[in-house]
Formats: sequence, structure tokens, C-alpha cells
Amino acid sequence: MLGHLLPQAEAWLIPPGSSQLHLVDAVGQIGVLPLVGVTGAQVDIGMLRRHSGTAARIGLGGLIVPLSAGIAIGYAVPAAFVPHLTSRTVFAAMLGVAMAASAIPVIAKVLADLKLTHRNVGQLILSACALDDTAAWFLLSLVSAMATVGLRAGRIALSLAMLTGFVLAAVLVLGPMGRAVMRHTAGRGDAGPAVAAAAVFILLCAIITQALGFEAIFGAFVGGVLLSSPGGASPAR
Repeated sequence: MLGHLLPQAEAWLIPPGSSQLHLVDAVGQIGVLPLVGVTGAQVDIGMLRRHSGTAARIGLGGLIVPLSAGIAIGYAVPAAFVPHLTSRTVFAAMLGVAMAASAIPVIAKVLADLKLTHRNVGQLILSACALDDTAAWFLLSLVSAMATVGLRAGRIALSLAMLTGFVLAAVLVLGPMGRAVMRHTAGRGDAGPAVAAAAVFILLCAIITQALGFEAIFGAFVGGVLLSSPGGASPAR
């Protein structure tokens, strides 16, 4: 919209070169990822286990409804809206996945501003959003394969294996390692090393998921959850 209304302002604000645009995106990611990691660290694992069924149902509904609506709209819109040399199926699938994916950074900031992060409703929203986005990012990797090399059973199995492998590695390796580092740095009496260690750990998890073909935000959120203490105090009701 800015390009249509004020093209000169857009050219001054947004670099025209793709390499420079990626640098701007990288700076933005550095600001977003710590926010998502801190939000993940505030997730109450005990409450999530008690209400896992509710969170799963909310997340499933938040995935299926917009995904179905987006696919239906993709098949219903005129052909002029479909990019050249792009099949209608790929266009509809991409539109459905784009509508199904939520925005954890935006949700985290809204909940923080409303002071709902530590309440049950905020915890359920974050948990459902994480489940929703995990499925949406997995589907996005499949749609990307459809648009490039074609969707094959091997590609589906590989994406699912990478997602499962990351979750297992997070629980069995990254989580204990991160908490051990946090205990070591927190025992020094200075908050600086602990904050730096948490930031590095969150960025490391984000880098891993980005390298696996998933969103870095997913890794940052998981990293924050891994740093949260299982025996921590319950959130305020």
C-alpha cells in the first residue's frame, strides 16, 4: 500500500536490493526473537499439562478454520489473482497456510500489555498459538516443496522427521543443557551473565529451526519454554 500511495517514500524506507532487505529483516528478527523467547519462558508447563486437551482443541480449531477458508478462497478468486506460472492448487494451499499461521510476537506483546501473560487464559492462548504455528510451519515447508521441486512422500517424511528430531533434541539435550548453564550463571550473583546466556540460548534454538527449514520464531519460543523452571511458581490467576 505504501508503494502505491508514496512510491518515493517506500524507495527511501525499504532498500530495493534483496540483500539489503534481508539485512533489515535480520535486524528485526534480533528484536523479535528475544521477545518470543521471554514469552516462552513464562509458559507454565504444569498448567499446560493439566489443560493440554483444551489447548490442543483450541489450536486445532485455529488451524483448520482459517486453513479451510484460505484454500476455498484460493480456488474461488479469479485467475487474474493467481501469479503467472503458478498452479491454482499451490496458490490455494499457500493462501490457506498464510491465513492459518498466527503471529506469536504480536500475541505475546498484546498479552503482555494487557497483563494476561501469567493468567490461565493467556497461557492457553500462547500454548494453542504455539501448536497452531508448529503445524502451520510444517505445512508451509510442504507447500514450498510443492512450488519448487514437487511434493513427494520422501519430502513429507523428511520434514516430519526434522520436526520430530528437533522436539526430541530440545527435550533431551537442549533443555538440560540450557538449564545447567542458567544455574551456573545465576549463581554468580550478577544478572548480566544469566541474561546473556539466556539470549544466546534462545538465538541458538532459533538458528537451529531456521536451518531445518522452519521459522526461527518457533525455535525461540521453544528455547524460552526450555529455560522455564519446571518447579517454578504457578502463574497468577
